[in-house]
Amino acid sequence: MAINKGIIGIGAASGGANDLGIGDMMFQLDFEDQVVDLTGNYSMTANNITYSTDSVFGTKSADFNGTNSYIITEGSSDFSINQFSISTWIKIDTFTHGGQLITRFGQNSGGGGIPSEYFFHFRQYNTLTLNGTIYNGAGSGVNTSAGSNKVTVGNWMNIVYVSAGSNTRRWYVNNVLVKSHTSSIPINVQAKNLGIQFGAIGNVTHQSPSDIKLDNVRMFSKALSVAQINTLYNE
Repeated sequence: MAINKGIIGIGAASGGANDLGIGDMMFQLDFEDQVVDLTGNYSMTANNITYSTDSVFGTKSADFNGTNSYIITEGSSDFSINQFSISTWIKIDTFTHGGQLITRFGQNSGGGGIPSEYFFHFRQYNTLTLNGTIYNGAGSGVNTSAGSNKVTVGNWMNIVYVSAGSNTRRWYVNNVLVKSHTSSIPINVQAKNLGIQFGAIGNVTHQSPSDIKLDNVRMFSKALSVAQINTLYNE
């Protein structure tokens, strides 16, 4: 069942993006029968995405089939920053092992890789967990887990990941801080023309596909405050 909040500043009916007065928004993805960045900043490529009326905003969400669906932005060095925030509504339809949510992970067709920067995923260990992994570009990474039982299957959830500088990360689920972590490993910030991918990992192989729905995805080039996250959740 949709938790439909109507079209509030998004979609064709509104004529463009809406940062809700927060500022510094890099993109906002709309899924009304196609994938569009409402800011006009980046082009998007969608592979085997369908559009479901089970949505939170507008009339449609992006539906990933868990086999070969993904969305990826055009490559840009704009995303090589250590202060950023990503907000999305997500519904995990089915879950068996692990799946990618949002990644910036370089990989070429020969098997070599551009050093990855970050990826956010959910895994089944003893319970369903939400994780974010930051890489330093030299083969080392550190995981920030939001902990178990913070996400569920079959329900719409608002998830916000905040990178507040090179070493501080925060997870919010449904407007609640579930994890704050200071890491010894900074983000591997390099001027690489990599895109941000949704629903899979690897710019060529698109591995670990997810059976999920996404709606109203935004990225900001700053660490959002508690008040700003509250504004996003309650719009």
